[in-house]
Amino acid sequence: MSITCKDIFDSLFSPSELRALVTLARDKLTGKYKLVESELTESEKWCYNMLKEVSRSFALVIMQLTGEERRAVCVFYLVLRALDTIEDDMRISISDKVPMLKAFHEKLGLKTYSQTGAGYGHEALLLENYTNVLNVYHSLTAENRKIISENCQEMASGMIVYLTKSVETKEDYNHYCHHVAGIVGYGLTDIFGIEVERKVQDNMGLFLQKVNIIRDYREDQMEDPPRCYWPKEIWGNHAENLSDFLLPEKIDSAVNCLNDLVENALEHVSDVIHYLTICSKTCDTSVFTFCAIPQIMAAATLSVLFQNPAVFSSRVKIRKGVSARILTGCDNRDSALMLLKEFLSEIKVRSEPQSSIYQSASQSISRIDALIC
Repeated sequence: MSITCKDIFDSLFSPSELRALVTLARDKLTGKYKLVESELTESEKWCYNMLKEVSRSFALVIMQLTGEERRAVCVFYLVLRALDTIEDDMRISISDKVPMLKAFHEKLGLKTYSQTGAGYGHEALLLENYTNVLNVYHSLTAENRKIISENCQEMASGMIVYLTKSVETKEDYNHYCHHVAGIVGYGLTDIFGIEVERKVQDNMGLFLQKVNIIRDYREDQMEDPPRCYWPKEIWGNHAENLSDFLLPEKIDSAVNCLNDLVENALEHVSDVIHYLTICSKTCDTSVFTFCAIPQIMAAATLSVLFQNPAVFSSRVKIRKGVSARILTGCDNRDSALMLLKEFLSEIKVRSEPQSSIYQSASQSISRIDALIC
């Protein structure tokens, strides 16, 4: 994450954000997030460099891990990113895409593999140079190879279902999010050896994915053909067509629907708190930080999405200063949960006291207070 003069100006009136930006810049300069290249194979160097290109923020989080865990999570991410690149490419017909997705996990059994004609930019390069991913994959433990392969296969199965099935109900919404994100939670939990219920693992992924889906409404609607991941059971209460929310005269209905989706996402926060509590008791600091940062980032994003009409005209993001606070302030349970409480409180204070979203935020805040007292 690069820091510019604009980022500093945006956080000028927030001392905590400025301190975090300075800390993050210092950590990068002193090599906290750098790897010792002499200790890496050429394929490992390629994978870590590619990771930075296809997901800069996630790369920073992964770099805080060590050894086998870092290599396994890096490969896991790149494998699923490659799979997602195929699923995302609208140039590939469904009839061609289905067998490609169904067989993609089998490529992990090969020594070399390259695929052209899918994706753009660095995602295309990832598939064209997939042999590098395979080289690192084959250096992992048998257990981690099995976790990555099985979760890749299961995710592909879910993707295939939603190539032709639309998200109509809340159940569909949860089912879709499970296949593209909950399964990732399963895999990461197994790699780290965290013992927690599958439902809790699933809700970690659902929370992240739902925040992304809410944020990406406009981007998805601009696709040709438009993508539709908001469940009709929710948006149908506010409009005849999902695309209506792009119309200026429909902005009030759009924001009301947005708030309903934020409330739906908040249903998963209780399990996020539970997962992080278990993780803090059983994992080292690097693993806890890895698990906590994306969840707190999602909560921060949710707080700026709530009641925000800009969602329907632009891509809404949190300030770099806020990101820096999260990246530098999630190394233990109490500090991470205090940040979570802060972002939930921002939603709560902008809600009507009689509303269900107010109650949902309040319940999670009370649970945090009970844990850290």
